[in-house]
Amino acid sequence: MKRRTCVKLGLLSTGAYLSGLGSILGVSANADRETSIQANLGIELYMVRSVLEQDFEGTLRLLAEIGYREVELFGFGQTIFVDDPLFGYSPREMKQLLEGFGFGLHSVMYSGSADDLAKAAVPANELGASYLIEGMAGEFIERRPEGPIVSGVTDIDQVKRIADRLNMFGEKCKENGIGFAYHNHHMEFVQLEGQPAYDILLRNTDPELVKMELDVGWAKVAGVDSASYIERYPGRFIACHFKDYDPGLPPSENFPIPEMTQLVAPGDGTVDYAKIMAAMDRTGVAHAYVEVDVLTEPLEKARRAFSYLRSLTYSV
Repeated sequence: MKRRTCVKLGLLSTGAYLSGLGSILGVSANADRETSIQANLGIELYMVRSVLEQDFEGTLRLLAEIGYREVELFGFGQTIFVDDPLFGYSPREMKQLLEGFGFGLHSVMYSGSADDLAKAAVPANELGASYLIEGMAGEFIERRPEGPIVSGVTDIDQVKRIADRLNMFGEKCKENGIGFAYHNHHMEFVQLEGQPAYDILLRNTDPELVKMELDVGWAKVAGVDSASYIERYPGRFIACHFKDYDPGLPPSENFPIPEMTQLVAPGDGTVDYAKIMAAMDRTGVAHAYVEVDVLTEPLEKARRAFSYLRSLTYSV
């Protein structure tokens, strides 16, 4: 039996539950909208992967009822995080499903080598996505018998080699009719000879081939003001990941990056989201995706994050 069939059968048992949960959470799609980012808030579906496995369509329905207007897919390339990034649907079926719920799709997260890019670009193009986004540089991952460890930046030469590879990835994506972007964690902001490694990446990548998706939560872990980067490098950022950082929570060595357990939903930490969204609106960064890697009750957190972000006021 195809996975899609299993997922759709799951609607019989879990669809009513999710529908009822929408009422319990008090979600609404009729909130007033004032700014570009607030009007088009998106969600990275990795955040709700556990409930997507139970009921894909029912989960999308609830996210739409909350008010999310865009989604970002994950798992393209090497399927590390999910068996099938389309959950058993064809690209055409997935595109119709997302459009039916009113979702825009601008980008998909990618993991893999240069050889995988052309293959991943095919369904991404069929979905109507504009970008493949590399979620983490493979150069930062050290594979050990006990599991992967994120080792991070070593020196300037390593960063320049990564920049060269990103340029090559960007060129290959261009050849396959899709854009390419890079998603940061915290290690890219380490100081190398008096400058952040991230700035070295920005200066050594072709802005026409390599855009950036700025994860503001990971930037906050590194002590970085995301709004200042958005303002300093207009045109380089095509989207942001919205997660928050609570330094009062303990890090955990049980995860590849210990700080993952300090990352929380927007509104539950120390990130100044009003400042960030104002900078995004001023510089034309049109896409923002709520995303938290490690949490319980993802749907409740998705609702609270949406309500919090929509409640903020700021001037552009």
